[in-house]
Amino acid sequence: MFTGTSTLYDTYAHLQGNLLWTHNGSVWAMWRMRGVAYGLRSKRDRKTVRDLHKVMMQQLRGEVLLLGLTTAEGPAGVVRRMIEGIDLNEAPEWAAEVEATWDVLEDVPMGSRAFWMAVPLSNPGLKMITEPLKAGVRQATRAADLGSGLPPQEDIAFRMGQMREIEDVLPKAFHPRRATVSDYVWIAHHSQSRGLSVDFAVPGSRMGINERTDEETILYAQQGSVIPTPVIDEGAQSDETARTVHIAKTRPVLKVTQPGSDESSYQTLLALSGVPAGGVEFPGSEYLNRLDETGLEVDFVDRWKISSKENAARKNRSASKKVFEQADQREGDQAALGRTDLERSMAEQRAYVAELDSTENEVEVEVTSIFAVSGSDVASSKANAKALAQWFKNVFEYKLHMPIGGQEELWDAMQPGSVRSRLVRDYAQLTTSRNAASSVPMAMNALGDDIGMCFALNRSGGRNNIVILDLEGASTTLEVSASIGIAGELGAGKSFCMKKIVGGVVDRGGSAFMIDHSDSAEWAIYLKSVVGSEIVDFKEPERSIDPLRILGQEEGGEALQSFLAPLLSLDLRSTDGTALSELLDPEYLTEFGIDSTTTLLEHMLSDACEVENAKAIGRKLRNFAQKKFARAMFDDSLPPLDIRARAVVAATRGVNLPTKDELQSPHLFKQMRLDKIFGRAVYALLAALGRQYCFADRSRLAIFGVDETHHVTGSPEGEAEIMTFIREGRKALASVLLGSHDPEADFGSDTLRGLIPTRIVMRHRDDNLARKSLKWLGFNETDDTFEDFVKELTEDTSPVTVLENGEDGVDENRRGEGFMRDSRGRPGRIQVLPPARKIRHIAAKASPGEAALREQQEMLAEV
Repeated sequence: MFTGTSTLYDTYAHLQGNLLWTHNGSVWAMWRMRGVAYGLRSKRDRKTVRDLHKVMMQQLRGEVLLLGLTTAEGPAGVVRRMIEGIDLNEAPEWAAEVEATWDVLEDVPMGSRAFWMAVPLSNPGLKMITEPLKAGVRQATRAADLGSGLPPQEDIAFRMGQMREIEDVLPKAFHPRRATVSDYVWIAHHSQSRGLSVDFAVPGSRMGINERTDEETILYAQQGSVIPTPVIDEGAQSDETARTVHIAKTRPVLKVTQPGSDESSYQTLLALSGVPAGGVEFPGSEYLNRLDETGLEVDFVDRWKISSKENAARKNRSASKKVFEQADQREGDQAALGRTDLERSMAEQRAYVAELDSTENEVEVEVTSIFAVSGSDVASSKANAKALAQWFKNVFEYKLHMPIGGQEELWDAMQPGSVRSRLVRDYAQLTTSRNAASSVPMAMNALGDDIGMCFALNRSGGRNNIVILDLEGASTTLEVSASIGIAGELGAGKSFCMKKIVGGVVDRGGSAFMIDHSDSAEWAIYLKSVVGSEIVDFKEPERSIDPLRILGQEEGGEALQSFLAPLLSLDLRSTDGTALSELLDPEYLTEFGIDSTTTLLEHMLSDACEVENAKAIGRKLRNFAQKKFARAMFDDSLPPLDIRARAVVAATRGVNLPTKDELQSPHLFKQMRLDKIFGRAVYALLAALGRQYCFADRSRLAIFGVDETHHVTGSPEGEAEIMTFIREGRKALASVLLGSHDPEADFGSDTLRGLIPTRIVMRHRDDNLARKSLKWLGFNETDDTFEDFVKELTEDTSPVTVLENGEDGVDENRRGEGFMRDSRGRPGRIQVLPPARKIRHIAAKASPGEAALREQQEMLAEV
């Protein structure tokens, strides 16, 4: 029976913070790195990311090991991010949503990629000899159980100094964070259990292992105590009998079994062995960045050996001399075998030297790219390896090789602390930092925040991961506005997306004030599923919107003025405007017992009112008060809106609004119908009430939302209110949520549009509207990728197709697709997830159909 052993973890002697002492005499430092946003970027931005990698290589010398390991995030990880900072006893609705989210995500594969960079610290002078000797002594001391044999304090201090020197030159764009013992443990555990779905949270995430990073605190991990030692079986020989074991020796598979585990990980290691003679043009050469497109779980390690231009030049002169001597020997022999290969080598040598001499800071980089895939058994591991090799061949014309008998050596080479073995050197590609950086290893397509509501799936790359939305964190942590704008054509899912956000905010303890102009009062239907909601329906009013009754005389007078001034076309600096200000003064209102707009009207028309022009103003106001469309404002028999409600929706169906021409043309403005004048004034009032509502309690997040934003921004008063929200709302935890078909026309001025940090664009099949929306999202028309994005938005975003029932529609699996720019300015592709609870999902649908509507009403009736 075969029993294998691993030599790797005999290498681990001691760990302190991010430093690793090995038994081979080397000492390593490791950092956790964050990938730079890359996804839907222009060619110029992609070159910037490549250059960040290039600069980092030019700052380093010697060996570097860069790890890019896949990380899985199950429902538990998402749920923890959803509940952090929330008292579920105070938020039972959110607790219910979280529980339902767990069930929804159970079958959704999710994950991302984590990066680490490990560097062996140099052994200068005598240390080149003494360090391996000391390591041997420490190993012998431990083996004889004579004590720990820990590194002396002076050595620790020296190594910390070396580590800081390297740390100082690492580009801050990668956010290097010193690794901890937990990082080393995670990497070891992950490497030994690929394909078994047993990963725990990556250290450094909010849900990682508890860790200490104080460099003065020694965290030692000795052999067998923290880093497990696996059984390594080259070829999976233990799966065979004595008669068939020879078969295992011919297959490129590694069987890895952790101590005490009943399961084994079957892995295949591959190395990049050949690239096209002419290289691959950038962008287009990002083979490490694009690994997730394979649809496979692929880990990679890039091992670099970096030499200065001067050292490289000396080696190149020797190499060039040999090549040209071979050429001279074959001169005149046109039929000599290998002449074509020799000429190619000469050309490549000249091109390489020219590239090395192209800039002052260029360096030589020997790159060995190693990949690991896994499977449930030998066959599936090999199949995945072949699929990966085929993908590289099809996409890049690169060759991958899976060495038989060299699997453990490549596996070892993927671990921090391992030596640069013969096989690693054999697969090394000699190039410059510019070309090596073109693989763009540390890039990501991340969107969203660390904690908050589960909002969408990130569809920017080949791996699903959750987009978490934390509007409160945008204000408090990032110190930007929490406001969001959403654009899309009719039926694209814009309103559905807004409802998802509002429901999450309210359930998490926030509040929302929404304006809904839809004929079906769809927001009223939706918010009935939210506990503690208040609805004002202008068509069938059951609540009064009168600000004096809602806010009282102190604050209500100011809000009422924002309604009466546009209603009566009053210039507040005129005689009539001054009279109105006097009438709405809180002391005046209190003195005459005026507590509603109706009692104000009665007072203005009575002999008790001595304010100049009050009766004339009152007669104008009575002209509106008698109309049916104004009942929500002037009917005192209706109970007032409860401004303390967790969610408020003003359903303005039946409220007509003036056109832009009517507002801009003096002639048309004078002829405007009363209902349109009333509608304009109502929207100004709602904006004012929304501001009062959202700014009242600065301890919790509040949203002011407008679906079909042009109804508010169509008037100067409404746009001014929105601008106030965005500019002043951050400190008050107040934000706006705007929906539109055309962000350029409806989201106000250039300034207002530019101040909205989080932007979402749903399907637009109209080419002109698609271009406007993408420009607002931040894409530049002059970028080489812009036309691709236009085509993607118009043709491949929740596309309308012929469904199985023969009708046109959007497949359920494609609903909610769109583009997003998050509060950090990162663009990406998303698919908005519906509310996890069925009642919310049904209520959020704008046009649910008769059967679903009946089910919706029945479920809502039970709430």
